[in-house]
Amino acid sequence: MTTTTTTTRDFVRRLRRSELIEVDSLRKSLAAIQTKHGGHLPDDAKVLAEDLIGGGAITQWQAKNLLSGRWKGFFLGKYKLLRQLGVGGMSAVFLAEHAVMRRRVAIKVLPRRRLSNPLNLSRFQQEARTCAMLNHPNVVQVIDFDRVDDQHFMVMEFVDGMDLQRLVQQQGPLRLHRVVEYLRCSASGLQHAHERGIIHRDIKPLNILIHRDGVLKISDLGLARLRYDEDPSLSGETAGVLGTADYVAPEQIRASHLADGRSDLYSLGCTLYFMLTGRAPFAQGTVQQRIANHQTMPPPDVRKLRPDCPTELAEICKRLMAKSPEDRYPTATLLLQAIDRVQWSFSPSGVPISIPDHASSDSLSMGSDSGNGSSAGNAVSISDAPLDDFSLSNTSDDGSDASLDDLLAGIDLPAATPASTATFQPLAPVPASTFSAPAPIGKPTTASVDVGQNKTIIYAGIGMAAFAVVFSVIMSIVFVFSPEDKGRGMIKRSEGGKSGNVVIIGN
Repeated sequence: MTTTTTTTRDFVRRLRRSELIEVDSLRKSLAAIQTKHGGHLPDDAKVLAEDLIGGGAITQWQAKNLLSGRWKGFFLGKYKLLRQLGVGGMSAVFLAEHAVMRRRVAIKVLPRRRLSNPLNLSRFQQEARTCAMLNHPNVVQVIDFDRVDDQHFMVMEFVDGMDLQRLVQQQGPLRLHRVVEYLRCSASGLQHAHERGIIHRDIKPLNILIHRDGVLKISDLGLARLRYDEDPSLSGETAGVLGTADYVAPEQIRASHLADGRSDLYSLGCTLYFMLTGRAPFAQGTVQQRIANHQTMPPPDVRKLRPDCPTELAEICKRLMAKSPEDRYPTATLLLQAIDRVQWSFSPSGVPISIPDHASSDSLSMGSDSGNGSSAGNAVSISDAPLDDFSLSNTSDDGSDASLDDLLAGIDLPAATPASTATFQPLAPVPASTFSAPAPIGKPTTASVDVGQNKTIIYAGIGMAAFAVVFSVIMSIVFVFSPEDKGRGMIKRSEGGKSGNVVIIGN
């Protein structure tokens, strides 16, 4: 993301207009930063942004967009966007926070450019409906589906941790007890989905999330299909091969609509191989070669790369990756039974899994966003993907904010860069004859004249008031003694009422 030339005042103005921080909180934060820097805010807006990030007032992602001139679009409905977690061809995923409850969620957003094809929105809505059918501790939960103007988005449970792919890439092949536990949890989540007629069709390490407390969650049902879809096109049946080359089942390669629960188990077998060895089973060659290997090559023996793998676990891996669906476990339920029948000879080491805290690295590097948190969706590290397709509008600050001076009361902003001194050429002298004779100036009005005028006005007002009083008295006497009043009723009594005195008339 390219930054624009931003002064400290520009940055504060955008931050105020973005409504990311309440006014009182922003004022306190600026005052603390002012004290830190010896009584004035830093001259460099980026330094100010770093201080705000360090104090937890804003996130790195928010600061980078503010420095780039953006101040609109940090909210989707009642959710405040904190940072971008991942981006793919069909969607982007953001970490967000409910504006009132402060609950963190993952928001999956459909790019605006995808709306040109109505089928994309239909598929996105079907993904939300499919996810809403699932309620299992090992499957990411969908909370809501909504839209703001033309921005459609899905609100999901946020998994504060890391996807399995990055976990293995960073820490190497997993300990055996963790491999078995993650295999069991994945199978349990798939069992729940399959029993409801949902086929995932994209099981892979990137779509398996590990919370920092150790809980596994299956995510991203973007390619999922119901076993009896009314409209197969909504699941992409006409799009050719669906899935990921390193983990796709042979029958799914031939025709995606042939995929069933056993196809998910094949992909789970490839994922098991990855957990044990740190690499996919057919990782060599081009995409076309890898796809061909899934169809023709026998599954590799995991023990060649992982000699300490128990025979029982190696056999489970081999059966899961059988070429023919009939040779695999018929259901995830039977896979779970096979796992539970084995008396594993290893025991948990007690060493907790290490997942880096993304907050510790949330500094203002203007390069790629390297947050380590994961979420529902393809949580991959990104390099500042264009955001105009999603929520933030690329709107430059117009430089106006009437409340900025009130906000900055008592805050010492750096002096603005003075304008360059202009050099003026002296004017040529003008002859006096060029000008006409001066116009006569009238005699100024003296103070005594003003006082006399004021007295005249006061006397006239008093006379008019006296005349009005005399006239009112005369008219009252005429009214009382008029003959027309002889037949009128007289006042019998006056009683107090809620709205004042009530006068009762009698004859």
